[in-house]
Amino acid sequence: MVYRNAHPNRDDPVGLPKDERTLAEHLQELGYDTQMVGKWHIGYCKNEFSPTFRGFNGHFGYWNGAIEYWNHTVISPMPLNFLGRDMRNGMDRVEDSQGTYATKLFTDKAVEIIANHDNDQPLFLYLAHMAPHGPMVNALLAPPEVASRFSYIDDDFRRDTVANIVLLDQAIGEIVRALDDAGMLENSIIVFSSDNGGNTGPMVLAGTGDSSNYPLKGTKRSLFEGGTRVPGFIFSPLISARSRLSSKLTHMADWFPTLYAAAGGNVSEILSQTELDSFNQWNWLAEGEGPVGDYAIREEMLYNIDENIPTAAIRIGKWKYITGPQTINNLIVNVSLNGWFGDSGRLNLTTQEDLDAYNDVLEWTSQMNLAGQILSRKGWLPSEEIMQELRRAAEVQCNDDGSGGFCDPGVAPCLFDIEADPCEKNNLLASDQEDCVIRNQAWNAKK
Repeated sequence: MVYRNAHPNRDDPVGLPKDERTLAEHLQELGYDTQMVGKWHIGYCKNEFSPTFRGFNGHFGYWNGAIEYWNHTVISPMPLNFLGRDMRNGMDRVEDSQGTYATKLFTDKAVEIIANHDNDQPLFLYLAHMAPHGPMVNALLAPPEVASRFSYIDDDFRRDTVANIVLLDQAIGEIVRALDDAGMLENSIIVFSSDNGGNTGPMVLAGTGDSSNYPLKGTKRSLFEGGTRVPGFIFSPLISARSRLSSKLTHMADWFPTLYAAAGGNVSEILSQTELDSFNQWNWLAEGEGPVGDYAIREEMLYNIDENIPTAAIRIGKWKYITGPQTINNLIVNVSLNGWFGDSGRLNLTTQEDLDAYNDVLEWTSQMNLAGQILSRKGWLPSEEIMQELRRAAEVQCNDDGSGGFCDPGVAPCLFDIEADPCEKNNLLASDQEDCVIRNQAWNAKK
């Protein structure tokens, strides 16, 4: 699959080109039952662009980018004035889903698919939850009775977002329990990933939610690390090298050949038929084996090229080059995304009432931690010491030196050393150091 830099909007007469075969299509050829639940958002102007024509035996969910959590309506602002319910089972409209919270609706459907699956056939289940995306209208992100548990969080938007994410976390536990009940967990691979950074700072409006990319720079819709760098994890009893953290350069497109290889497919056969902008990372994920070094498998990563704005960013090794305005400018907002936004996540519980509410949440989430309970029972859960060590290692540490000066790529290009400066505070192109000039010349030569 060749990398494409944008998804079709609801009014675009385009879709994923038919000559681009999806992972689901390839897995069907390996004998997999391919099922999808949730968000599509890569075009549906013709039937042949919709999920069940692109490799999925079944799809329950919505075709657009976001829906309201209970009514399941999609709304487009002016000038499109697009409004309508967006919930389908295959090609059929679903009329009886209204009133069910989207996270529960999609989780229940995924659990149903797992429970009814014939274990003699392998299953590929792609679950694209709405959460934690905002509904893009002035509507709730989470049930009020859940959001009220987080009374120690002052900001209403932030409180709703946290409640939304906690319910998503519990939903993943429901999936793990369903796999365990069906006798499938021992032979499953579970991947948790995201498509972009959080909506925060100047992007926060009613109905969008208030996430945080702290301490990274930027937000969703920017090419800074805060808009593009997201954590992810993979779990499977089939993985021998467990309980570890990796900083290997990986793009979301790499899941295509990686999961195809994990499913028993021969990636070389795909490469003989088409060009791939992705890399098979399965060996080092599963066994910890393969080339040594963060850039041994993938050295370069294209963030985006948008010739209309124009804006672009690319990373080669530890060097990241970014150019063009990092702004959002439409009929709703006109703001710069060139900054550091979002809550640090570090609590400041100043009253006994806040402390009591926080402790109640800890007890409640512990009781609802189905995945943790199942993994612990099977002896697959790392020790508390290892988990704390991994959390510390995963925390991003900023270089607050800032000696290179603040950089606005809308004015002039920026160059960052992402290893030393993951928060993009030190623009090397603003430095008088001779080695910076040499690096820039080498960069241009490589391009």
